[in-house]
Amino acid sequence: MTAFQEALAWLYGRRRDGARRTHRRAAKLLDALSLTPPERVVHIVGTNGKGEAAARIARSLVYAGESAIRFTSPHARSFQERVTFNEQPIREADVTDFVLQSRPEAERIKATFFDLSLALAVWLGAKHDARWLVAEAGVGAEGDATMALRNISMVVATNVSSDHEAAIGPGLAGIATNKSAAVRTPAPVVSSVAWPEAGFFKARADACGATFIDVTGDIGPQDDVNIALAVAACRTLGLPSAACSHATTPIQLPCRWESFRLDDDKDVVFDGAHNVASLQRAIDRLKPSDHVLFGAQAQKDVAAMLQMLEPRDNVWTTAVGEAPEVLRRHPRFIGTPEVALAKALSELQAGERLVVLGSFRLVGALSQPYAAAP
Repeated sequence: MTAFQEALAWLYGRRRDGARRTHRRAAKLLDALSLTPPERVVHIVGTNGKGEAAARIARSLVYAGESAIRFTSPHARSFQERVTFNEQPIREADVTDFVLQSRPEAERIKATFFDLSLALAVWLGAKHDARWLVAEAGVGAEGDATMALRNISMVVATNVSSDHEAAIGPGLAGIATNKSAAVRTPAPVVSSVAWPEAGFFKARADACGATFIDVTGDIGPQDDVNIALAVAACRTLGLPSAACSHATTPIQLPCRWESFRLDDDKDVVFDGAHNVASLQRAIDRLKPSDHVLFGAQAQKDVAAMLQMLEPRDNVWTTAVGEAPEVLRRHPRFIGTPEVALAKALSELQAGERLVVLGSFRLVGALSQPYAAAP
């Protein structure tokens, strides 16, 4: 095992194990390591689209001549996706060095994997003297480790949909209340959250003396919401027009409708559609001839997502960890993801494609061989 692999094994072992969600551990860790966030921080919250918004904003900052760290989660295929500097994934050596330096304090504080991943982003920013940190929240905002960040220059809110309701609900109102806690300074708030949930963000902005910028009225039926949101954020940050335009150019993140061509005129697409809202967006992109392989973790609303796929023919399902009963009862359920993928691919005819949907853990693992191919 290499030093990098040992570092990753230790990071993955730092589990929350039922401890409550709080930003206090991350704050203690940053203090213990004498780490201060960069001069300007963009904090991104929402149910879906945070990773794409973060990537578009960070890329625009780099084109404006700024230095920027980007922190996102979850990763699909590589831990190094989580932290980038000027859009380049963090080096293995940096991960190893950070673990060596942080481990004693992290173990004393009982810092979690997510706390440490965030601290790694701040550490890398300090190493490179980065001026910006574009940080995607994990689950909700209130209690999320990213609430430990200071120097907030902007809050970006992508959307509010049903996900992680047991942790941050109940209902859309509860989720919106939790996520809107990110609005805690007079820094502007740029939002594509639909109403009435946007009202929670507007109320927080008003209470903090922050400008609230709602982009939903500027989005047409054919417009990409994340592009419109990123452009509005870049303009509000005062970036030059040429840099803002880079927020509109095509971007391919791992397992976000990522397509690979097979040798026999067939395609396989991987997309981390892991909740009801993201699955609906994926379904809207499906062709009638598409085959689907779907798998989600037990804590998700698996029954609702299966119902959304029910009208389609050629849907296979598989397990992500312990499969819930509703998934095991599906008539085309195969418990081993690799076997399920092989079976679904074997049914493709020339010119058809298989779309693999669900947990990032699933699509990340199954897409690995295709991404690694020359």
